[in-house]
Amino acid sequence: MEDTRVTPRNLDPQHRITPPRMVPDFAPRRALLDRLESSGNQMTYVVAPPGFGKTVLASQWLREGVDREGVGVWIEIDPFEPDLQFLSTAVQAFRVGMGSFAEWFAEGLIPNIESAIEVVDRIVEEISRFKRPIRLVLDSADSIGVSKNAIAHRFIAKLPKNISIMVLRERSPIASSLGNLGLTDFTVLTTEDLRLNKGEVIEMMPGNPDESQVDRILELSGGWPAATRLILENLSKFDFTSDGIQHSAIISLSSVTRQVLARLDERELQTLRSLVFVDRISNPVAIAITGDELVPMILAKLSAESFFLTRVISTPSLYEMNVLIRDVLRDDLALELDAYTDLHKRTFEALFSHGSKDQAFTFLAKTGNPERIRALVSDTEVMTEVIQ
Repeated sequence: MEDTRVTPRNLDPQHRITPPRMVPDFAPRRALLDRLESSGNQMTYVVAPPGFGKTVLASQWLREGVDREGVGVWIEIDPFEPDLQFLSTAVQAFRVGMGSFAEWFAEGLIPNIESAIEVVDRIVEEISRFKRPIRLVLDSADSIGVSKNAIAHRFIAKLPKNISIMVLRERSPIASSLGNLGLTDFTVLTTEDLRLNKGEVIEMMPGNPDESQVDRILELSGGWPAATRLILENLSKFDFTSDGIQHSAIISLSSVTRQVLARLDERELQTLRSLVFVDRISNPVAIAITGDELVPMILAKLSAESFFLTRVISTPSLYEMNVLIRDVLRDDLALELDAYTDLHKRTFEALFSHGSKDQAFTFLAKTGNPERIRALVSDTEVMTEVIQ
């Protein structure tokens, strides 16, 4: 029979239960912290791709609780952690924040799932007796509610009201996963909420920054915290008067951008790649370029859950791609001449047929080859449509 007991050699590294250090030069997310304070919800989901400041916000939220004489607990979720091992990790995490906690709990004394459920209930009961407010962060928690770790799910679902929970995820939780945790009232923060605003960027900059400089930083980064911070760290390499950026800074920004793009699923990434030539993306043009009737759903999802796209007009939907994302995807596409030429042709045809003729010819004038432009200009039917 397999030995399912928890043993010390299976314990996870200490860093999984140690709150990260505060980022010293990152602006306090005061508006977000106040919003969480006033919501009254026990659970907060923070859903965003890497580099959007989930960890920074969680660290500030945890520190705020400790400063108010509360307790802060941090658990980084391991989706491959054995069911019973999670209890050991959770107990250790609470001991880091609370000192003496569950002293009766000993490694290796949980022989099966049935016993573990009893232990969960006992741990939760001990938490409920704690007099000080507790804040718990569950980091990298995309598996919570959807994996087979019944012990972790029971533990989270039964946590008492004296504990506030922040769950950090890269993808939105599905309804069934929330149901598995018994959740009905919770706050959700997405990339749109996590974008840095002008005041926060100014607070992160030294001295008295020029307002146009701040606007340019936000234009480049789209409020994406990782990119904003990288720009600020390399401020001397940016020439904001001429929009020029030194090569080393471009490489740094591109590297961070590619890391984030790598987290997209293939269909989402391919959609973005297909639309890099379009300044303002409408659903009909996007469908014509990609040949995918479901692309409006992908665009809506990306604009709601990431910084990649911004919906600039609601009805009919019109999107703009973040300049950093677009530039990186264009650079990658330029390395594949056949793919570049094919996409260029499809984009022009889609703009001509489903967008505005003016937009199509503006695109061609900026990026097309002279032979193609001459051929179109000499086409009487095409020019008649353009003039009309």
